[in-house]
Amino acid sequence: MTSSGVTVSEPDDFRRFHIATTVASASLPEVVQRSGFGTLEEDGTAVLDIDTVRNAGKSASENPEWDEGWSAMIEYARSKNWVTDDGRGVRAHVEYERSTDEER
Repeated sequence: MTSSGVTVSEPDDFRRFHIATTVASASLPEVVQRSGFGTLEEDGTAVLDIDTVRNAGKSASENPEWDEGWSAMIEYARSKNWVTDDGRGVRAHVEYERSTDEER
């Protein structure tokens, strides 16, 4: 995630669900919300809209078994209480990366 948008990287990796970003932590809540992918909680954890992430991930993958991998990942997240009570969001941790053109 950058200030200009969201890119789904490694859409077939269902074991490392997270946000990787070069956006400064103070700006990230606004960027996440503006992206339409979700929100950022006060503790810095992202809550991402499951349908939005699913659609973006599936579009970025050529794996014919993608749906099965996605479903298994969401069920695992549900077993860890990482899915919101309404079932519409999934929590993701944020990894801050350095960028040569953006300062954190």
